Amino acid sequence: MKKQIEKFLVTILFLLIQTNAIGQNNLSQSDLDILEKEANELEMKAGKAQDPVTRQRMIFEIRKKRKEASELRDKLHEQEISKTPKGATFEIAILLNQTSWIPESLARKQNVSINETNTFLYTNGLYQNINVIAGNDPHIINNTGSFYSNPQGNTKTAYPIRLLFLTESKKYGVEATFLDFRIRPSYSSVNVNPTLGNLNQTYSLYGPQLRRTDIQLNFLYFFETGSGTRIGPSLGIRNLDTYSKEYGNLPGGLGFGTMEEKAGGLGPQIGFRIVKKLNNFFQFHTSADYFRTLGKYYLKTNGTTIHNGAQNFLVTETSGSTGDNLVKRRGYQIDAGLSFSEQTGSSLHSVFNIQK
Repeated sequence: MKKQIEKFLVTILFLLIQTNAIGQNNLSQSDLDILEKEANELEMKAGKAQDPVTRQRMIFEIRKKRKEASELRDKLHEQEISKTPKGATFEIAILLNQTSWIPESLARKQNVSINETNTFLYTNGLYQNINVIAGNDPHIINNTGSFYSNPQGNTKTAYPIRLLFLTESKKYGVEATFLDFRIRPSYSSVNVNPTLGNLNQTYSLYGPQLRRTDIQLNFLYFFETGSGTRIGPSLGIRNLDTYSKEYGNLPGGLGFGTMEEKAGGLGPQIGFRIVKKLNNFFQFHTSADYFRTLGKYYLKTNGTTIHNGAQNFLVTETSGSTGDNLVKRRGYQIDAGLSFSEQTGSSLHSVFNIQK
């Protein structure tokens, strides 16, 4: 009989503990609404109470209810953002990547006419007064009197593809991205040494055609830190290729024609990922990667020159072994963004990217 009583008491104790745990794990919005309603009713009664002691006791109860409601609200939020979707996750994302590119040679020339006031006076025919008063050559005051417009057609929107797979535990994942970015030859208008008789000595300076392909494959691991936050390292490989082609007067006295450059590279990269679930719909995520690549450089020109009154064809190309034309790159990429997702599975990402 004694053993049966002990067994019965142990069973009751187990059921009480289990019921308490279930109650804690299944907190609902209705419990919060009840606490808020009780606190509001006590607040109304306290306002009508005539006895100071009774009013003070009610105020104490109101504060207690408000505190319990605040704690319950925090627990509900913690419970909501800590939920992990069941099953493995597979995402396919098509991103928008807008980039502007200015050739270094043009960027240097744009800084020639830094004195905008003198440029204005010079191009509007008032340089004679400057010359008389200052006794200086207006070209010197204004550097060369040449100024350049901002490049046109040098901004392009690319659509990189991103694939992400996460296991059911959301601790392990694989991430792959592919970017193919192309810019056609852009141009900038230049005005060289305008005079009173001709203020529009302009022509167009064209930049090279540019292409960049960037392929990444990363393996991810996440630690659960609570409050819906996952953080972890990443390790992967990166293949980065750049290609440019231009037409015109070639640098280095190589004549008038075309010049083609290629530089590829493959190497490792290491980084980290942080994902913070804000609520049921919004999620903040950031990542950073450092990479190093090693590849081969290739250059070919095909131009024409005039020598002793005769036209000559000049073709140059990189020579030597692979070791003589190695290209080493190192850089980093930082992404930070906010994503919005619905229960249907569709999502919208807004990402800020820095790459160097």
